[in-house]
Amino acid sequence: MEKVKKFLVYLIFIAIAYYIVPVIPKVAPSVQNSKGALFLMFLATPVICFVVSFIRGLLHDMDIFYIVLTYVVYIPMILIYRNLPIIIYGVIYMLFCGLGIYVGSVVKKFRE
Repeated sequence: MEKVKKFLVYLIFIAIAYYIVPVIPKVAPSVQNSKGALFLMFLATPVICFVVSFIRGLLHDMDIFYIVLTYVVYIPMILIYRNLPIIIYGVIYMLFCGLGIYVGSVVKKFRE
């Protein structure tokens, strides 16, 4: 439980990327019928995952448990939408989180 508390701030930002960003096209009709919806789903969420994880890796070390927790945060999305591409998106987002934390931890080691 103590380890999860260290990740909580980062997981909150990841959860915002997972749950708030996909709702934006439904709330903003101008984005709904444009390429903005695709931009949000395929570019904005992975970039947010990468940046948040990069900051986590920069401030702390690489931790596999964090990467697993980013997918655990995504599991309710799978239960809400119940289709295969949602599972694949979760894996892709988890890979971006893993890449971000890895790059952040490597940069941290080079700075020391």
